[in-house]
Amino acid sequence: MESRQPNNNHGNTGKKGKHSLLSLYGYTLCLLLLGAVVFGLTYSAGGANVLKEEELRKAEEEAAAIEAAKPTPTPRAVSTATAGRLIPFLENSLWGYKNTSGEIVILPAFSAANEFDGNVAFAAKDGLYGLIDRSGAWIAEPAWSSVSDFAEGMAAVEKDGKWGYIDASGNIKIDYSYREAGPFGCGRAAVRTASSFGYIDVMGNIAISEKWSSANVFSNDLAFVSLSSKSYIIDKVGKALITLNAGSSGEGYKEDFALITDSSGCYYMNKYGKSAFKKTYSAARPFSGGYAAVRIDGQWGFINTGGATLIAPQYADAHSFSGGYAAVQSSQGLWGYIDPYGELKIDYRYSEAGDFKDGFAVSMKDGSWYIVDKSGSEALLY
Repeated sequence: MESRQPNNNHGNTGKKGKHSLLSLYGYTLCLLLLGAVVFGLTYSAGGANVLKEEELRKAEEEAAAIEAAKPTPTPRAVSTATAGRLIPFLENSLWGYKNTSGEIVILPAFSAANEFDGNVAFAAKDGLYGLIDRSGAWIAEPAWSSVSDFAEGMAAVEKDGKWGYIDASGNIKIDYSYREAGPFGCGRAAVRTASSFGYIDVMGNIAISEKWSSANVFSNDLAFVSLSSKSYIIDKVGKALITLNAGSSGEGYKEDFALITDSSGCYYMNKYGKSAFKKTYSAARPFSGGYAAVRIDGQWGFINTGGATLIAPQYADAHSFSGGYAAVQSSQGLWGYIDPYGELKIDYRYSEAGDFKDGFAVSMKDGSWYIVDKSGSEALLY
């Protein structure tokens, strides 16, 4: 085989220069190829992440655009003015809520509706009650066939024929165990599991055994109960402190006086079990705000806690004072409102008159219900 040696003849430049140029081109091409490989590797490692982030950003923008294009659901609460008293109103056989300005704050959507107690209210759907908040959203889904008002933080509710107690969050606090259940007062509630009534405490423990034929709510740590034909006033452990005359019945103590009704009429009993004023009335209301409405010779007036007549009998009917006003009925049958001095503050114009609460009353005029403030201004309820 012929041996080829490097050619060192620098005088022969033509052939040698052509080979050098080709070598330079090849070297450059190799560098370009190597750079492409390196770029490809770098692109795969970092560049792909850049593309991935870009694609993710675009996807998020598209999702946001789709969400923005969706129709906004109409909220049940249609006004931000949900503070203060919210009052049920009826429209097309469904109940909603208005504020005291007459604005709709919760759209009619309920088959029944109670007033709010704080931030919750009982409302019904298809005949079952649940708890709603001030936006109209369910705190507790409808599950109860009957309910009572909250008292001392709990309300009696009926489910499947049994009564128990819930808190304002709808949580069951005392299990469904009773055929009947009343509101709490002074840490006691009247309940019945069989034929007789007793009392439980706030933990659901038996505080007074079931032996009474009727039992009222506790107030001033006392309650009226009956057994057969006799009535008693008992304390919180069930001890009978006062025995009423046969045929007598009584309501709970209000402002240190209990209203007793017997065959002779009505009278007030003090906390010692004695007739407070040695007077009997043909009809009477419990004390409220230091006054009690009483009927004398067919007309209604008001007495104070000393038994003195401060507003002379002159009305066809009268309610107890509430929120500083009392509803009174004229001889023509219409209702107005007086203050504790007997001054007529809102003229006789209502066929039905509700009591004032939080500065407003709900009263009927000309077949419609109105929200009435203490100046007599009205907002249509329904």
